[in-house]
Amino acid sequence: MPSEHDLPTRHANHSRSSWSNRAFEHVLPREWVVHALAEDYGIDRRVEVFEDDRTTGIFFNVQLKSTDRGSGHQPAESIKRTTLNYWDQTPDATLVVIAHDSTETLWYRWAHLLPHDENPNTQSRQVQCERILDASSAAELAEEARAWRLARELTRYVPIDVYLTGTTLYGQPAAPLKRAIAQKLATLPNYFLVAHSAPTLPYLQVCVEDTRVMAGLRGNYSQQITWDLDGERDYSVIASDVIASLALSCAHAGAEDLCVQLLKQIASDTRLMEVNAFGYAMSLLTRREENDTVVTLLRRAAAVEDHPARDIALAAIASANPTSELGRAVAHSIRDAARTWTRPAMGLYNAANALRGVDPGESIALYEEAAEADPAYRSRGYWWKEKGSAHWYQRQTDEAVACYREAIELGETQAKAYLADVLMRTGRYREARDTFYDAPIWEAPEDAQWRLSYNALRLIVDELHIDQQDRDGIGIPDFYPSPADHGTEALEATALDAIRADALNGWAYTGLATAWSGNEDKSPLHASVAAAVIINTAGFLWMNLLIDIAENQSEDDESRMRIAHDAMWCARQYFGDSFADEILEYPLLTEEARSYFLEFFEAVRLPSSTLELRRHSDGGRYESDFIPTESRPGR
Repeated sequence: MPSEHDLPTRHANHSRSSWSNRAFEHVLPREWVVHALAEDYGIDRRVEVFEDDRTTGIFFNVQLKSTDRGSGHQPAESIKRTTLNYWDQTPDATLVVIAHDSTETLWYRWAHLLPHDENPNTQSRQVQCERILDASSAAELAEEARAWRLARELTRYVPIDVYLTGTTLYGQPAAPLKRAIAQKLATLPNYFLVAHSAPTLPYLQVCVEDTRVMAGLRGNYSQQITWDLDGERDYSVIASDVIASLALSCAHAGAEDLCVQLLKQIASDTRLMEVNAFGYAMSLLTRREENDTVVTLLRRAAAVEDHPARDIALAAIASANPTSELGRAVAHSIRDAARTWTRPAMGLYNAANALRGVDPGESIALYEEAAEADPAYRSRGYWWKEKGSAHWYQRQTDEAVACYREAIELGETQAKAYLADVLMRTGRYREARDTFYDAPIWEAPEDAQWRLSYNALRLIVDELHIDQQDRDGIGIPDFYPSPADHGTEALEATALDAIRADALNGWAYTGLATAWSGNEDKSPLHASVAAAVIINTAGFLWMNLLIDIAENQSEDDESRMRIAHDAMWCARQYFGDSFADEILEYPLLTEEARSYFLEFFEAVRLPSSTLELRRHSDGGRYESDFIPTESRPGR
């Protein structure tokens, strides 16, 4: 007979796991249903809440941990960052439960109520469970799970209650602050109602706790707000700061409309620009075309000399693709403020950049005014490049060429592509081709337009042998084949005659591409490239090019794919999401091909506009320039 040492033993971890499973289910109401999940990706149970034997439609997730470490009081466990991210994406709240074996106690904490993470880039985070889980916890669990769910459906329940609690603020009665909050929210009765007791889920909550205020959405983590309140208190400003926090809580829950309504109410006096979320607020308001509110906030940040939030504000506005009206208002606000500064040059320079594509004449004047205030600008290549683009937008081609050449002389190699584009548009094709070739345009996706222009110039110079023409303007002439041009040779001859008269007759290249189609000795694909990139504002020409790329076998697969990506990039750059309509409406596509082009279109995404920061040695000051993806000279 085997001894007891010859029989299987049970590992302590298995014993703790069995006990914790039984203990967790025991503390829940009997009518609740616990669904064990076979695959554990950070959630091992899903609890369904019942009331009076009726389902409520409310669920919450559970991650159950077991431990025997420590005293058992408020135990903690390390949770992977990937698991925390997963919890944040699930439609139901996640409850973290730690079972302490030796004390036979359960502790819990809601994942969405964890405090702000000071080190978000670590691989994991310690989660400390601070509340005991027992049979008396059921009501709180049900309410919090319901609050989480309703918080994500906030706009369905307007007007939303704003629940105000607390009695003192830094040793003085909280009533003046509550009154100031209520007065501001009273202007938005269709969206918010102040409640001093018994609020209805979902609701926003403001808890005044003497030395701080906690503000947020019930079912989400509340933001802590503190002030230095020595001296006289401006309760209107304090109330605006609280409402700004409520606004951002609404946005975090997906209720951007409610966020915008609150931001519009408090833009004139909130100190929102002193927190990290200022950039998000500016971007949201720009996207929603709330121009007056954007300008109000801007005047309190970017239009203040050396304000620390200036670059945050400008970057947020630029990344949201502002309307020309807003761009003009932003520039004028910065311009007017800069003229009152002790060091106005940087503000004038930033205003010039903002106006470059909106009002190039004033932009040029502001570049010059900035250089007069700080002559060092004239030794900086980028200043000449940007001023050259303003001249190009103003259709002052000689001045643009001169500025670009000066920029290159000062080491600004990015100006080479801009110079090449002007040379091309003004008939200096060979020089333009050589300048493009020497420019750093061969890697970055956003240089697609330049690469296609180089391809077009190779056709013009190398195959058609047109080095230079006197072009009176930068417009594109029309091309109308005569009725007699019904044959391939006649169409080719007519198209070539038009191109010899003006090599940037983009429409003539469409005829040339048709005439050369199927001719292995010709380059119909390059003719289609020339048509699309020269005209660049006709969506069907980009579709023609994409189809020619798919059907043309004269180029190797790598070259065709490179041209195709550049063509789709340009199509999205010029037309945005509306190019999908061009694909859907193009008459000559099979449904299989249409699906392919739509998938390709979705795969090519433009980045947001970028903000380039430059640091100078004069006191470590910064200046900024926007590089918008949607606007380049030559368009």
